[in-house]
Amino acid sequence: MSRIGAFVMKEIRGILPATILFLFLFHMIGLTKAVLLEDYSVNALRATTATIGALIVAKAILTVE
Repeated sequence: MSRIGAFVMKEIRGILPATILFLFLFHMIGLTKAVLLEDYSVNALRATTATIGALIVAKAILTVE
């Protein structure tokens, strides 16, 4: 069981920096988009979409490495 736990911890440590970076960037893009579209009465801030997108991109980077 310790080999599996070590593998999981290695994967989490590898994906964590990229996940944090992309979470920040995707949420900033979403916030900017919401502020720009506020003048047109369009609601564009979707935190769930930004979070899922960041997780997908971070996992893709881990897979490529």
